[in-house]
Amino acid sequence: LWSAGDDGTIRLWRCADSECFEVVKEAHKGTVLQLQIVRSCVWSAGSDGLIKEWTIGGRVRECLRQVAPPGCEKGVYAILPLGRDVWVCGHHPAIQVFSKKDMQLTSEEDGHKPYVSSLIA
Repeated sequence: LWSAGDDGTIRLWRCADSECFEVVKEAHKGTVLQLQIVRSCVWSAGSDGLIKEWTIGGRVRECLRQVAPPGCEKGVYAILPLGRDVWVCGHHPAIQVFSKKDMQLTSEEDGHKPYVSSLIA
């Protein structure tokens, strides 16, 4: 089990005994707003306007890469994996679509004004 916090950390929990066995300190500068499994990694979104990709396996979590969606400097609110892409919304009026493979922006769709706050499929 992974949890995300207002303290900028990501915590990993062992469900069998409810023990927190790892804390990823400073995963984001500010609140970690969202976690999603994408391919064989975990993507996190933060109030710092970044999306980060984390290893699932191994002794400790490592950030493999990150992206700053254009216009989302005040935060990325949702990341939603769909097919080959990940749909993203943040403090921005558009819904942005990123490739799971290389985290590149592939399209941008008109959303809500002043910003898109959530996504669900």
